[in-house]
Amino acid sequence: MEKEDYGGVTENYKWTQTENDVTINVPFPKETKGKEIDFVLKPKYLKVGIHGQKPKIDGELHQFVLVDDSIWSLSEGDLEINLKKASSSAKWWKCVVEGDPETDVSFIEGSKYLDDSLIRRIKNEKRQKAEEERKREQEKHESPASSEHP
Repeated sequence: MEKEDYGGVTENYKWTQTENDVTINVPFPKETKGKEIDFVLKPKYLKVGIHGQKPKIDGELHQFVLVDDSIWSLSEGDLEINLKKASSSAKWWKCVVEGDPETDVSFIEGSKYLDDSLIRRIKNEKRQKAEEERKREQEKHESPASSEHP
């Protein structure tokens, strides 16, 4: 069974990976058309954005990819990019673009020795903690400063 969903979330995209692929989801406005997308992929470089705007992704990839075997599609503002990893020597990526937040890949390598139900439970716990943290951060930014009235 192939392990999947090991990835992360950045300010501009979320990503998952299997041993062979990296899938990146980049949100754009729903009305965005494919011809508006500025997409450049090289063996160790990725640039993604809308023509004339600051790119959402622009930098050196963590590892090499097979450009001809990688694809992207756009549906209702969700740009999905599937990158085919070039090498299995570094099968788990800690990030997509160098300098972006990193995920702990040591957990992934150690997981091959764990029972699948335990792996699912650990992944769900990590997702719940991340979601709770995101909600706390969102509440901090959305709630007005409290004031006491006599």
